[in-house]
Amino acid sequence: MSKPFASNNENINFSESVFTYATIGILLSDSLGKIVAANPFALQEFGYTEQELLGKHIEVLIPQRFRQKHSHYHDNFIIESRTRLMGSGLDLHAIKKDGTEFQVEISLSNFIKNNEQYVLSFIIDITARRKAENAAEIFQNKLASTIEQRTKALKATMQQLELANNKLNSVIAFQKAVLDNAGAMIIATDERGIIKLF
Repeated sequence: MSKPFASNNENINFSESVFTYATIGILLSDSLGKIVAANPFALQEFGYTEQELLGKHIEVLIPQRFRQKHSHYHDNFIIESRTRLMGSGLDLHAIKKDGTEFQVEISLSNFIKNNEQYVLSFIIDITARRKAENAAEIFQNKLASTIEQRTKALKATMQQLELANNKLNSVIAFQKAVLDNAGAMIIATDERGIIKLF
């Protein structure tokens, strides 16, 4: 069985290509949370140049209201490092250089090189997905509301029909009682003189 790459140099070239041409943001930070590498997609996504971002603390990419908690999460990840999806089930936000916030999905991984621990963050902008999900939820809620209203209207119509049917049955029963107990002969015919009731 042949190996996918002939040499370590080719492995390095492949890894660099993946890092450079990936269509998700990739950040590499050290154990203190300082950014040591960012791929071009991440730089574009956050609006920074490489010189502006490298050496900055990772919290620069997190909205102010979440920074204190994130610092705690970062420390815990360094202690219990394992590959995982960050904030599963939570709404995570990032912030661009211009202050624009956007929703993200983040996967974390780590590795050790020269006795230094590094955290690898894979960042996906999910703003469009969230908008689509919210639109779908609004549509489903409106549909459920419409179905509920139509069901109520149908039930009300059925109740009215039942009341009308009960009244009609009462009238028919009353007419029958009158006719049965009239004490006189009653004959009803149609317009052609055909007897319909005797």
